[in-house]
Amino acid sequence: MIDSLLVLRQLIQKLFNYKHQLTIQSKQVKKLADYELTSDDWNVLLVLYSILKPFYHATKVMSGRRYPSIGVAFYVLTRLKNFLQQNHRKESLMEKRLKQLLLKQFLHYFESDDEQMELLKLHSYFDPAGFSALTESEKRSAEQNIKRMITDEAS
Repeated sequence: MIDSLLVLRQLIQKLFNYKHQLTIQSKQVKKLADYELTSDDWNVLLVLYSILKPFYHATKVMSGRRYPSIGVAFYVLTRLKNFLQQNHRKESLMEKRLKQLLLKQFLHYFESDDEQMELLKLHSYFDPAGFSALTESEKRSAEQNIKRMITDEAS
């Protein structure tokens, strides 16, 4: 919806600029004026769009595959986390704050359970996308866990 508003921004602004020339009742003009977006409103929409866009793409990637794998999920989660952790000088205070708030929730829901995260990394080791998102130490840890599992099975 934000995308649609931004695409139609010029048309929407034109509608509000010429609201008094429309053949509608003054009551309707007043109601239309109540919905008019300020430049601050448009700026908020632009910030929300830029911050939510990676989440939209992540959702498309995960739902666009016939059989989404855990490795792809790990890759996507890693990319989202990196995006939220990046701070650019040109970002507004609002952008930085929204990213901080999203990162806090992201960490709470995806990284608070160590056992779950280790299992996700272990399974990601066997998927090309997931493997590419693992750090060298995570790869070594997964290899050690696999060796330990094989040793435990053999004995």
